[in-house]
Amino acid sequence: MLESAPFRVVAFVLLIAGLIVLSGGVVGQLLKFGTMVVVSLTHQPVVNPAFPEATLLKELDGLAGQVFEGYLAPLPGERPDVFATDSPLKDASAWGAFLATTKEQFGRGGARFLDKEASCVQAPGASVRLVYRMVFEKNKKGRVAFDFARGETGWRITQVEPGTHITVMDRLEPVVDAATGVCVLALVLLVIAKWLKTPAHGRADFLKAMALYEALTVGVIVVLFPFFWMFCTSFKASGTELIFNEKNPFDIVPNEPTLDNFKKVLKIDQAVVPGARVDDVIEQKNNFSTYFINSLFVATTAAFLVTLFSAMAAYVFSKKELPFKNGLFSVLLGTMMIPGLMYMVPQFFMICQMGLTGTKLAMFLPHLASVFGVFMLKQYMDTIPSSLLEAARIDGASEWQCFTVVIIPLAMPIILTLFLLTFLFHWSNFLWQLIVTDFANPLSITLPVGLALFRGQYTSETGQIMAASCFSIVPIAVLFLIAQKYFIEGMTQGAVKE
Repeated sequence: MLESAPFRVVAFVLLIAGLIVLSGGVVGQLLKFGTMVVVSLTHQPVVNPAFPEATLLKELDGLAGQVFEGYLAPLPGERPDVFATDSPLKDASAWGAFLATTKEQFGRGGARFLDKEASCVQAPGASVRLVYRMVFEKNKKGRVAFDFARGETGWRITQVEPGTHITVMDRLEPVVDAATGVCVLALVLLVIAKWLKTPAHGRADFLKAMALYEALTVGVIVVLFPFFWMFCTSFKASGTELIFNEKNPFDIVPNEPTLDNFKKVLKIDQAVVPGARVDDVIEQKNNFSTYFINSLFVATTAAFLVTLFSAMAAYVFSKKELPFKNGLFSVLLGTMMIPGLMYMVPQFFMICQMGLTGTKLAMFLPHLASVFGVFMLKQYMDTIPSSLLEAARIDGASEWQCFTVVIIPLAMPIILTLFLLTFLFHWSNFLWQLIVTDFANPLSITLPVGLALFRGQYTSETGQIMAASCFSIVPIAVLFLIAQKYFIEGMTQGAVKE
């Protein structure tokens, strides 16, 4: 069917349309993400030091919440009852006019969050200016400022002022859109020029390759989108992590980026107050850098020891002769059928009896014996010719030299694979590390347990969790990039010697 010229033209037009959509979305979001990073580094908001205390803020938040619920009410007459007698919106008709004007300008849907940077105490005990911003359907940043005044029976709202908030990202949006258009146009012209230069008999293959690349691009977007969302969320202010652009849900880059989440995550250790409660101590020592170093030590040490012990055991089962070798290996394989959770109680009992609870050694000591690692390495070592070992022994090599000089280089690809799998297991091993962690000593907490501390009983610091997760994937990404190089080298060395 692709041999037909009209069909090829139609298919090419459809693929060009798909290319425009894909490249426009990907390039646009990447350019906006880069702009967001630059803006977050150069335009950090300044938090007003006179922001209300937590108890006062809770009262004000409740009042503003009533106003917001009244704003979202389907009927204009459902006015909140928190207005003072002298409020310009005390009258139901005034409230209805305010709703009609605001909704006409910004839209009817949205979500609220507290703008701590724009809020301040005007005078102690007198009045407070508290700003809530809403993201509306028309993709505009709505700002509603509430003026509160304290009366005899509590706080009362005296004024509600709507307005439009223009951010740095809003000002740079035309530049980003223009750059995106230029990139997409250049890519489309390049593909069209390539198409015109392709002979008629080769255009069918050109269309197949173009369709394949677009399909692979869609697959890459699906795979990498969670990571992109994680990076973007880490730059969002507290309380805005789950606010999305209702006009374009895929536009997840924040309009007001901030580095506050990264600053809070990477805070330095604070002095522990003598006699403080355990919860207070954990909060004071809630230091991501400590968690990161602890996890790096535990995962690296465990991965190295597991790989070493598994390689030595696999070498014995593969290249050495001993009584009942096959039967013993079968018994070891049979233990893989037992669920890992069955081992936790006896392992925890052993750790307690040895007095290792709350130490880094307890987090990986019970997992140093890996039957899966022995099995995987043995199956690979069985493919290495035994004649190489015989030649090494004739040359005077010891058993340790045969293992380190002959076996290890040839089995390096599978050894690195086991190292990475073990490192990843201990890097994200939340349950066991939670069981053996001593929370009275926060400096022994590892990264998986530390990330859980950002989630409280009633609230969850999503932005801080995403910021910490951005750092947590760095070691894994680096190790995989390095291992990819050694995979190729190890397989090449084995092929040449084979």
